[in-house]
Amino acid sequence: MIRVPISEFLEIYLGAVLFWTFAVWLISNWVRRRRDIAARRLVIRCTICGHQFRDPSQNPLTRCPACGRLNERTAYSGL
Repeated sequence: MIRVPISEFLEIYLGAVLFWTFAVWLISNWVRRRRDIAARRLVIRCTICGHQFRDPSQNPLTRCPACGRLNERTAYSGL
């Protein structure tokens, strides 16, 4: 049997808990960021009226629901 003082055991235990908490936070942050990037690909902003809308189709030209103008798919910065 390995003898470990209680203070060292608590240090190891708390270190392991902090490590796994940080790992779970890091992975969930990475998944959320990838989900946001994928959702941003569907957003199109009309160049005439500025209306933002989602279009899940992969057509290169989409019609704005507000003004009816055809818009090209471009990268949406979100600013």
